[in-house]
Amino acid sequence: EAPVYYTVTDLAGNQSMASETLDVKLQLTVTTPLPTPTIK
Repeated sequence: EAPVYYTVTDLAGNQSMASETLDVKLQLTVTTPLPTPTIK
């Protein structure tokens, strides 16, 4: 688990107060690497 919080910035550049921190269980997986692109 890891603490997560966020802020929001509006179009005028005003930033909100930080949200309350919430513990979130991160479920990360290893992905298969993509093949190298071929340029023709």
